[in-house]
Amino acid sequence: MRERRNGKKTILIADDNADIQAVLGILLRGAGFNTVTAYDGIAAVTQASRTQPDLILMDIALPRMDGLTATRHIRRLPGMERVPIVGCSAYEPDEGDERAYAQLNVFLRKPTDFATLLGVMQQLLRPIPTGQRHMRSVESSKDVLVPLIPLTA
Repeated sequence: MRERRNGKKTILIADDNADIQAVLGILLRGAGFNTVTAYDGIAAVTQASRTQPDLILMDIALPRMDGLTATRHIRRLPGMERVPIVGCSAYEPDEGDERAYAQLNVFLRKPTDFATLLGVMQQLLRPIPTGQRHMRSVESSKDVLVPLIPLTA
């Protein structure tokens, strides 16, 4: 069970664009979330280990360590194996990248409007009844690619 500050879920925003971090932070806090940020992939892994966020928004094109590599490292952290990770990029995934992108729960193409992002996040954060094995699914749209991975054992 993740510790909640003020009873709110925590979202890690991993993006090297300070403006995107700031705007998402304001919007997410306004929607009732706590936020923490990371500027690069290495910082994203460190923040994930330290804060154990409830969901991660991961830019794919991060400096020092790209978002897909950071996602692989985060998935290996104790307690982070099943945290929802939403990958974001302005670029289409290459055909050969299916295995790398499969570590993500959802891929969103940038720019994505906040209502779409919030809807995806709310679906990913819904609790799954204990003892049931489910695949998370989200409503798809032209801007959302939906790889699914099990989030409960």
